[in-house]
Amino acid sequence: ALPGLKQTGPVTHLIRSAARAVIDGTTLKIYGNDYPTPDGTSIRDYIHVADVADAIANMCDSVSTGYHNVCQGEMYSCLDVLKTMGSLKYEVNQRRPGDPDYVSSITPSSVCPLKKRSLIEMCESALESERIS
Repeated sequence: ALPGLKQTGPVTHLIRSAARAVIDGTTLKIYGNDYPTPDGTSIRDYIHVADVADAIANMCDSVSTGYHNVCQGEMYSCLDVLKTMGSLKYEVNQRRPGDPDYVSSITPSSVCPLKKRSLIEMCESALESERIS
């Protein structure tokens, strides 16, 4: 969230939810540790909102037409995010029906920003945002 703006409704994004749990000292719920992935948790292509904005700006400056996926290009598991976030209490609940093992926007027409924020930077940004909101 931007300074002075409050999100209404539930937070569903893992990085934001984890940052909120760190700040509030609450326990985060993750869903499933039985996925066919290296650590058993689902894997996603997380991207920082500033990287999305950069990619859109770059597309506006080019002669690109059509639809494009914007992606970070690196995949992280739920446990990768939780370990990167730092001191965080979490509990594993059953998998939710329909949750996919992997979610990625990487396709032949994907646009990956030139300046990519790392998972560490994404987590630090989320923590900073939660502290000021």
